[in-house]
Amino acid sequence: MLTDFEKLRRGVGFSGIVSIIIGLLILFLPSKTAIIAASIVGVALVIMGITYIGANFIKKRDDKGQIWRVGHFLLGFMYLFAGIFVFIDLNAAAESLFILVGIFVGMLWIIDGFVNLTALSKFNNKLWGVILSIISIVAGAMLLFSPLWGAVALWILLGIEFIIIGLIKIIHFYNWNK
Repeated sequence: MLTDFEKLRRGVGFSGIVSIIIGLLILFLPSKTAIIAASIVGVALVIMGITYIGANFIKKRDDKGQIWRVGHFLLGFMYLFAGIFVFIDLNAAAESLFILVGIFVGMLWIIDGFVNLTALSKFNNKLWGVILSIISIVAGAMLLFSPLWGAVALWILLGIEFIIIGLIKIIHFYNWNK
């Protein structure tokens, strides 16, 4: 019988192998893995849509005429429509997802850069704070001007990160005292 410690150790080893596989898939099949990610988002949207629409059919005596029912129904329809739209063209959905992620990350990095600039008084060495802020603002602007290419680069970096984390977990698994 396995101890809890051995179960944990094996879980770390298994998750390391899974991380490496996911990372390799992202690196060597980036468009296929992006389509899988878009499919997962599509399934989630359809499930949310059905849930919101279904919530309207749960009858309660004191809920007659509540405006939230209309809002939930419309929101559910929009989720369902978006989810179905994803499955109409998975390639376009994956590309749109990449562009959306690129725009959001770009905006966040720009905001992060300006927030760091406002916090310069808290830094011991202001030079590093300024460098960090400039890099964040410039990288964010680059993502905003080219969100698709930026998101593709982030996708590739995610694949590399999965591989590195997986390798570290496997090394940790083998070096863990049994």
